Amino acid sequence: MTRKTDNIVIEEARGPTDQFEPVTKKFAIESQELGSTSLSFEHSVSRRVWQEDERQPAVRSQRSQGRVFEILYRASDGWHLDQPEPSIDDALPDTEGTIVPTRHTGISVKATFVRSEVGTDLKFTEEREYYITNDIFDDYETIYVLSYNEVNEESTENLVWTVDNATAYKLIQTSAK
Repeated sequence: MTRKTDNIVIEEARGPTDQFEPVTKKFAIESQELGSTSLSFEHSVSRRVWQEDERQPAVRSQRSQGRVFEILYRASDGWHLDQPEPSIDDALPDTEGTIVPTRHTGISVKATFVRSEVGTDLKFTEEREYYITNDIFDDYETIYVLSYNEVNEESTENLVWTVDNATAYKLIQTSAK
């Protein structure tokens, strides 16, 4: 990760370097005021997993695409990158229409998770609405909300990982709680 005054650049790669090129995510920085009311951000991603070769059932292809929400924050022990999960007692991240806290003070989420299966073709759709309040500054010195469109496909036909419309919203506290 490289942080400059006008952008943040994060380089990621999956798999061995001889197979996958690093992906560079470049975020333009915009300030976002966080006052007495909460801010909301959307996360909506669909993922499809399928089998292309009947002789290799363990080898699966996948494509995920959508709007991604992550947070980049500085706490007393350094910088961290995370996608906050709902604090619920269930393996699926579905909050059944209820807004629930995450493990991050000041961040809550309403999440919907749908799984469908047709033969060996699986589709997962996850929609989340995140809410951030001033309480986030109780634990973190600096926080950015990273929001971007991502397409990621690994199949026999395609090897794609693109990031578009990437913005890092630097949260600025404007009033007391």
